[in-house]
Amino acid sequence: MYAILSPRTGSVLTTLSPAASLIAGYLLLGETINSIGIAGMILTMIGVIGISLGRKEREMIPDHGHGSVFAGIMFGILSAICQGVGLVLSKKGMMHEGLVVPPLPATFMRITIGFFSLLLLTVVQGKLSTVLKPVINNHGNGIKYAVMGTIFGPFLGVCLSLYTISNLDVSVGQTIFSLMPVSALLISVLFFREKVTWQSLVGVVVAISGVLILIWRTRLHEIFMS
Repeated sequence: MYAILSPRTGSVLTTLSPAASLIAGYLLLGETINSIGIAGMILTMIGVIGISLGRKEREMIPDHGHGSVFAGIMFGILSAICQGVGLVLSKKGMMHEGLVVPPLPATFMRITIGFFSLLLLTVVQGKLSTVLKPVINNHGNGIKYAVMGTIFGPFLGVCLSLYTISNLDVSVGQTIFSLMPVSALLISVLFFREKVTWQSLVGVVVAISGVLILIWRTRLHEIFMS
């Protein structure tokens, strides 16, 4: 998704994760979904579609040969679903039948399983040399950025997210994580000099508004239904 759509546009698709976590949380953890929450999910999706499918946004996406814009959007939607469901499964695994696994060991288990799963898939596909060659060549000193990305993403990011959901409902935690497009938009402008269209700004505002409605869905439901 990021390779095709760029971090700014691609990260907005992660705002679909709260919807996935709400549905998975309802099925696996007994979390409830009220009408206000559904309205928030719909509003978030409208914002996401407005950003991802706009003509100007498609023209601004550089073609790096990784696939079509449609493929990037589909990968982004699937990624968001996996993030939401994966977080629910993580909490269920951390707090299953009285067994409480702290966030740091839980992160270690997730990273370890992820590493060996990717290694097995790479070996089966016969692409081990393709993966190792860039590491050995270290073109453009990319290893430094890969290590930094690993520290901030799979290590700190996952560990902090597990700590969050151990103290909050998964759906609330996932909605907070979905505020990432705001920071991604700022980083893209500052470091990658990407242009920001009014459509992009409006889409982000709409998507984030939906996320905020999801966070306050219980309180809003009480206000409107009282």
